Amino acid sequence: MFPHTSSTQLKQVADLINRYGKDFGIDSAAKLQHFLAQAGEETYGFQSFHEYTNYRLSLLGTSRAYWSKKFNTIKNPNKPGKQNPYDYANPKKPGYADGEKLLNYVYEENKTLGNAQSGDGWKYRGRGILQLTGRANYTAFHEFYREHYDSKVDVLTHSDLVASDRKIMVISALWYFKNNLLIILMPYCKSNRPLSCYRLITYKVLAHLFAPLASFGQLIVGVFERFCEFLPPVAVLCAFKLPIGLRYFGIKIYIGGRCLRLERH
Repeated sequence: MFPHTSSTQLKQVADLINRYGKDFGIDSAAKLQHFLAQAGEETYGFQSFHEYTNYRLSLLGTSRAYWSKKFNTIKNPNKPGKQNPYDYANPKKPGYADGEKLLNYVYEENKTLGNAQSGDGWKYRGRGILQLTGRANYTAFHEFYREHYDSKVDVLTHSDLVASDRKIMVISALWYFKNNLLIILMPYCKSNRPLSCYRLITYKVLAHLFAPLASFGQLIVGVFERFCEFLPPVAVLCAFKLPIGLRYFGIKIYIGGRCLRLERH
């Protein structure tokens, strides 16, 4: 399913999921497939366990995926009300943003994430196989892990453990999946037809990947929805990625351990 990742790394993750999965409600093939599909999407196929920070300055402000509400574009950098992308330039890497400065700004004082202190955006950036993000999530997981697994572990102070320690990385994802996704998904995923589950995952779980759909995009989605109605119930994910309007259009379908991928550029 993830051909670009080493078998050794995949086995390490798989062994931990097999060991701890049932403790977090992963007790059926369908739930496991949902978990793997989401985790695979978040980590580029289990290749990266840190949030992406290698942003080009030329892309800041150009779309929803690049914080268009927070940044001006480099073509009009000084427009009032938004940030000048050049103020976030990485002096060591021309043409790119300083990842730490960028995330500290875009995630600062985010009530949903619970970031309240200077530097929280970078310190509690996305990590692990479900990209645990924000002081609030790190705090809740920190308390859970200390109570149920190891009272000496401190992920609030040593936040990189969520990406560097395989056990913590997997358990943090299972914990988040159980408390935030399974509760939402399962009532919609009991039908023999996968469409209701497909819609929920596509528009709820992966909503952050969406840019506004043009009429042509809506037509494509409608046609594909019809196609999904005829898929077997093991079809667990149809993910539309439209970070720059319709310049990139991708669909992923995970069907029982196989991944079909259709792309249009």
